[in-house]
Amino acid sequence: MILCVIPARGGSKGLPGKNIRPILGKPLIGYTIEAAQNEKILDQIVVSTDDQDIANVSRAFGVQVINRPSGMAEDGSNIDGALQHAVKTIEKRGEVVDIIVWLKANVPIRKKGDIEKVVKNLIKSEADSVITIKKADLPIEVACKLDGENLVPYSGISPAFPGRQDYPEAYFHSGAIYAIKRSALMREKIQGDFADYFFGDKKLGYLVSEYSYNIEIDDEKDAIICELFLQIELAKNKNK
Repeated sequence: MILCVIPARGGSKGLPGKNIRPILGKPLIGYTIEAAQNEKILDQIVVSTDDQDIANVSRAFGVQVINRPSGMAEDGSNIDGALQHAVKTIEKRGEVVDIIVWLKANVPIRKKGDIEKVVKNLIKSEADSVITIKKADLPIEVACKLDGENLVPYSGISPAFPGRQDYPEAYFHSGAIYAIKRSALMREKIQGDFADYFFGDKKLGYLVSEYSYNIEIDDEKDAIICELFLQIELAKNKNK
């Protein structure tokens, strides 16, 4: 089974209530639920939450809700616990989960078909996970930090290349789509690697270049920008 898990806790600090905040009249999480529902490759979709309001909204969109323990929904909680809890809950019902697709509730704009492409890339490869990525706007080697009041290279090493175009390309997780094999997600934590051990040893990237498909809503500015792009998308669809 390919299980889609949409984690959505209720304790957002940057934008309180963001997961059900209306974006052009629709709860934010609704965009992610509908994106998942439009992908036939997903066998089951669940929302993992500790919040009753989020649960009610999710059920209104026609998806199952898994009640996440409060200890897995705190500010310092890692996402692996919530994903593992969802898998175990489903498997207690007698289902067999092979692949987990993690979709963030605060990423409202995804290109149709990308979820399926990411999953198929995982199925046909020997990788443990496939993750959407975006290109870094600037070379990470030129980043700086403050050492007291002194500005120094972030890496501790001075930039080595004369021009921006000479640096190797760098990428970040885009936050849009994560497809993970069960064996990677459920394995024991590796000492010293608590951030992304559950993506496995071999991780593949799926490049998403368009800015609008990489928007994560974490504050008011993100919400405003997202609404602008959604309005553009709606206008395009009307003109087709």
